[in-house]
Amino acid sequence: MSGLRRWALPGLAGVGYVGLAVAATRGLDGLDRKAFAEVNDDQKRSWLRAPQQVGTPWVLPLLAGVAWWRDEHRLALAAAAALPVEKSAEVLTKKLSGRPRPVHTVPATRLRDDAPTDGPSYPSGHAAIACCAVTLLGRWAGAPVAVPGTLVALLTGVTRVHQGAHYPGDVLGGALLGVAIGSALGEAMELDWLPDALF
Repeated sequence: MSGLRRWALPGLAGVGYVGLAVAATRGLDGLDRKAFAEVNDDQKRSWLRAPQQVGTPWVLPLLAGVAWWRDEHRLALAAAAALPVEKSAEVLTKKLSGRPRPVHTVPATRLRDDAPTDGPSYPSGHAAIACCAVTLLGRWAGAPVAVPGTLVALLTGVTRVHQGAHYPGDVLGGALLGVAIGSALGEAMELDWLPDALF
């Protein structure tokens, strides 16, 4: 595969992320608020706390540690680099976009669990971390890991909307950020389902 085609996914995901960030500074209202109201409903779904954990900051260092222990050094290095890159991009974008969290703009917002009320809303860090981890694992292990991992990452994003922490647009932006970082680091570390003995 040519170098240009290999970098298409990180490039497209990055462009989508930046485009949504620009839209977030202008409100991303309408459809985003309607979708938020549908997911942030009256029903309490405690079981969603489980997939939420896939988006917490310990996931990428844990992945790096397990990969290193298994002598999968490329995956370990990519996962170790992922969290500082993701957090830097997330914090910078939040400062630039300044999009308020739903609780400040949607009076009927139901807050659950650890849903924050302070700080900007775009992007969802949980969605970014989950999608970054799944992208790295998918690059390393292929579809048997990527498909179920993607479903769990989607549930992570749904959880954050259900909890009242983010709009769906924030989750989509976080997902694009995670895919951009995971696929770029995957390319940089040449994670192509190859045995680590070639490292």
